Amino acid sequence: MAVSRVVSIEITDLYTRVCEMGYGKKNPVVYKSITFDNPIRSVDDGFIMEKGIYGTELSNQLASAGIKCKDVVFSLTSNKIVSREVTIPEMKAEMVQNLIENERTEYFPMDTSEHRLTFHVLEHLKETKEQRIIVFAVPEILIKNYEALAAERDLKIVALDYCGNSIYQWLRKKKQEPMDMYLQLNEKNTMFTILDNNLLTLQRNMNFGTMVLINNLIEERYYGEEISVDEAMLKLQENTLIYPSYNSMLDVVPQDEDAAKLHELKGRLTDAARPLITNVARVLEYYNTLNREAKVNKIYIGGAGAHIKGLKELIESEFNGVEVVMVEQLPDVNIHKKNTGMENRSSEYIACLGAAIPTINFYKAKEKESMAVTMIFCLVGLVAVIAASVVIILNCKSTYDNELKKKDTLNAQLTDLKNSGIEELEQKYNSSLATATEVVLMDASTFTFNEKWNEILGYLESESVSEIVVGSLSSDANGLSLNITVNSKEEAAKLLLQLQKIPYFGSVTINSIAESVDEETNIKTVSFSVICTYQLPVTENEEVAE
Repeated sequence: MAVSRVVSIEITDLYTRVCEMGYGKKNPVVYKSITFDNPIRSVDDGFIMEKGIYGTELSNQLASAGIKCKDVVFSLTSNKIVSREVTIPEMKAEMVQNLIENERTEYFPMDTSEHRLTFHVLEHLKETKEQRIIVFAVPEILIKNYEALAAERDLKIVALDYCGNSIYQWLRKKKQEPMDMYLQLNEKNTMFTILDNNLLTLQRNMNFGTMVLINNLIEERYYGEEISVDEAMLKLQENTLIYPSYNSMLDVVPQDEDAAKLHELKGRLTDAARPLITNVARVLEYYNTLNREAKVNKIYIGGAGAHIKGLKELIESEFNGVEVVMVEQLPDVNIHKKNTGMENRSSEYIACLGAAIPTINFYKAKEKESMAVTMIFCLVGLVAVIAASVVIILNCKSTYDNELKKKDTLNAQLTDLKNSGIEELEQKYNSSLATATEVVLMDASTFTFNEKWNEILGYLESESVSEIVVGSLSSDANGLSLNITVNSKEEAAKLLLQLQKIPYFGSVTINSIAESVDEETNIKTVSFSVICTYQLPVTENEEVAE
């Protein structure tokens, strides 16, 4: 049965965006849309690390929004997904899939044996009878991660898309003025997409997002000690906290203490935006090198960053003659009248919208491959049956009688074996094997990290910096929590790197870092808390598994 409506989902490290909308239609209706915070540390680079915790939150959010559709499309966001543009001879889609499978080692300078490949045709070159395609490779483990999530939540995967392709598919269907260069400025990354006559010419991803500005605003404490991420984002939307240019920032001379504090905040946020400016310049330079006659006159910025005041003017000041357009609301989005979740913010959902335009599908790519293999086996089997039939027909009657005698002999031997008690012996063997397995699992389930405490303590002593004061240390089944004081932030960073080397720690994070000065001795110290989450080293995992 054809799917007419899907739940399109984009899962980033911090947020999940969902659209219930039409599927595979020219101008689909977006019936409902929601955005919610992911449970803490439940998603890392697109991987669902805590499927139980995250899955429960996803189900609760869908239920609260009244979304009952079970057909889902995921737009994957991960640095583990790679792509490559290539030019190949004109051929049918089925042959292209076989070609990229055979040429995968030529396309990617890495081992892709555990990756699933698919492609999208960018352009047909009629004069040379060739076609430009973009080949995508996604780790099998990432696909299985989403398959497991869907299975646990009773969801049916219709397609698995890549966010870069999702964004491109939506941009290329625009009816109004083409968006030559579009920046999807999300919370933790920015996707650069450049189109020429609605054809993809360049796409890049960089690790810069609105959280860089939000974190700097929170750390500055201009608006108080306890400002949250959402409150900080609201301040960036309501107030111009970024200078219109770096030159104007240098010209400001504060007249009083309040003005000085505001100047310091705006200066910090303006400096924090430099990586974005630098990468825009690099992308434009690279694009102009490849396309001497092309020129980008407008830069469109969508996503969460489209709401930040002052960012438009800062970018325009760095690129003379280039106009920056902040895209809070995407054109041509058919939003249902009862859907208020996308009001003035539909550009944040562009990956969800584009994923509902079927082009590539990592999920179906494996299915097609399996169908091809099944067809080969069927053909081989058919040939074998025909050959066997010919042999039987050509055999003489005596040979046929001999085969019947052999069959009778084998049946008699089978009867003797059944009467000898071999079935009871097999049952005893299976029972003993099950008991042994239960014993191994029981032994593994009793393991705690207390057994390794002496080794962990030894690592802590050997991997710590020389001058360190541990104010407190607490431990539970999940990990350690330490309150530490060192002489400088450099030593704090060094300590973090050293603790990350300890094989029993899966992750090490520093929270609530604070710098203080002793009024009597004028000695500076840095205090912070460290959370070390346990994990077994590879060798230990193997011992428990065995």
